[in-house]
Formats: sequence, C-alpha cells, structure tokens
Amino acid sequence: MDKDVAIAVRLITRNKSTRVVRFAFEEARKRGWSHIVAISKANILKVTDGLFLECARRVARKYPRIELEDLFIDNFAQQLVKNPDRFNRSIIVGTNLFMDVLSEEASGLIGSIGMVYSGNSGRLRHVRASPRQHPKYKGLNKVNPTATILSAAWMLDYLGEKGPSKAIFDATLKVIAAGRISPTTWVGRLGRARWLAPSPGSSSLVVLPRVP
Repeated sequence: MDKDVAIAVRLITRNKSTRVVRFAFEEARKRGWSHIVAISKANILKVTDGLFLECARRVARKYPRIELEDLFIDNFAQQLVKNPDRFNRSIIVGTNLFMDVLSEEASGLIGSIGMVYSGNSGRLRHVRASPRQHPKYKGLNKVNPTATILSAAWMLDYLGEKGPSKAIFDATLKVIAAGRISPTTWVGRLGRARWLAPSPGSSSLVVLPRVP
C-alpha cells in the first residue's frame, strides 16, 4: 500500500449495539412513546451496520408495543428537513458517527447547537450542554445558555426531582414561546442577561435584560 491510499477500520460490536438499542427502547417505554427509528447505511456497510440492525431487531422483539423502523441515514437526513413532524415522539438510535452528524442537523432545525442538552449514559450518567467551544465569543455575551439550563433540568429528572425538572423545562419553553427572543438570538436581543432560578413555589424561570 502506498502513501496515496488510506484504510480505516470501523468497529461495531454486538454487545454495545444491543445496549444502546435496549436503552432507546427503555427510554421510549418510560416516556410512553411507541416509535423507535434505527439509523444505518446497511445497504452499503453490510457487515457493520448489518450487525447493528440485527441487534436492533432482536431487542425490538422484546417490546411488542413499540414499533421499530429502520431508515438509511441519507433518507432520514432528508426526511428530518422535509417532514420533521413524522418523528414527533420518536427516539432515534444509531452508531456514533451517524448520530453525531444527525444531532448537528437536528439542532440547526430548532435554532442552534446552543438549544440542545445532552448526556452520556453508562454505569454513570453525565449530562452536559453540547461540547462545543467558541473562543471567538468570549466576553461578547453571545453564547446561548439554553443547553446548559436544560442539561441541569435533565439531571434533576434523572435524580428523581421530577417537579423542579419540569418547572425548568416548562419555564424555558415559555420564555421562547413569548416571542421576546428566538433561538438564534437568545442572548443577542436581550443584551446582557441574568438567568434567575425559580423562586420557591414558582414555576417560572425569569430572564431579566440588564439595562445598558
């Protein structure tokens, strides 16, 4: 092999594929949802994605009330833009590279990556805003805090604090729905903003613009 040729190895295991698909089905069950979408490119990556889909279908047999749909990543990427409503109350599951790409696409459809909370689940649960660094915005008060706030709310839900978690989620959505801001100009239109935690007995998360 000469220097003009490169080969990469794609590692997909039965154990990890089964675990992530089982987690997706369990999450759907807990939420009362009935639709899982498994993402692959099994028509081309027949061995690796073939194994992933095999695991997904095997797990699905244990959850007869939840539908498993498998879509190729290119078709899903188009459908997500063209007809996103068809994936309401659905959980999307796939291998790491594909889901990394699709999470960026999905975040763009709702405003920006700054709207998306995330987490890693295994023996330990790690929640966080999407790990993007934007040093060019340092000191300019332009970084969207939504993902950080909702990551904290998700953590509270995981810890069993359902009430406070729901209060933060609901209040954040109310702020967006009020129309004072848009996801792409969350801090920009508010100027310097202070985020205040809900007061005792309150279900509101208040954003106060600082008057120049």
